[in-house]
Amino acid sequence: MIRRICIAVLVLAVVSQSTRAVDFTSPMTPGLGGCLPLSEPSAFDLLMVPCGRRSGSRFAVDLFNYDRYQLSEFEQYGAAGAIYGDKYALAIGVTQFGWSELYQETAERIAIGRRFGQFAVSLDGTVNSIEFGDNYSSLHSFSLGAGSYFEMKSVSLGIGVDQINSPGPIEGSPELPPKFTVYFEAWPQKSYSILARATRQSGQKTQYGAGQLVKLPYSVRLYWGISTEPLIYGAGLEFFAYKAFITCTASYHPVLGLSRMIAISFRAGGKQRND
Repeated sequence: MIRRICIAVLVLAVVSQSTRAVDFTSPMTPGLGGCLPLSEPSAFDLLMVPCGRRSGSRFAVDLFNYDRYQLSEFEQYGAAGAIYGDKYALAIGVTQFGWSELYQETAERIAIGRRFGQFAVSLDGTVNSIEFGDNYSSLHSFSLGAGSYFEMKSVSLGIGVDQINSPGPIEGSPELPPKFTVYFEAWPQKSYSILARATRQSGQKTQYGAGQLVKLPYSVRLYWGISTEPLIYGAGLEFFAYKAFITCTASYHPVLGLSRMIAISFRAGGKQRND
């Protein structure tokens, strides 16, 4: 009972600050300091920016379980699918956070991208739902987002803007200000890349992140990273098995402790990675 009361207090603190407990993330993001592997995106990455090297039409499906701070009430689940080719990309995803008997947040997003040579743009819409147990009505809001992407020979840059229309979960409640995120990836050599991220939102401290991704033989990738505000360390491993990519990520918060994410991704079509 005391545990549930403590969790309720944490949830109410989140809601009172007009920030969301649930947000879209990708299988590698917690281990890369919040950075995105722009050159080889997952379906969840395409929900945030229209990234990815041109490699013909492809299809991807991602599923993950995100165990935050080893608290079952803070578990997050997600599923996303994407179709992307030389000119167009379409991604659809849903993610859910919380415990239905106490507090639960759900976000559903669709994103459409268009490529113009080395440059790409995207628009997305997200429906957010909040539920407080079985005896209370649900709250809903709709937010708009946009993204852009640019690639050169050895550098990729992505920009994502969330909550352009500053939605609020309740009429008359404080608005959620737009959130701006810049993603960067550079690969001095084919065997590894260096990633960075900066996120800015009015009323919040600017968040920074940095990470490194190393490619190994047999379609294995190792990665690690660090982020600020709050300070979080992360690392992970991706490998290919049984016709799917398996991603195992762990991150550590000095106060709240360890979090882990397990994800599986199915990809088909186009030019596949050959390490």
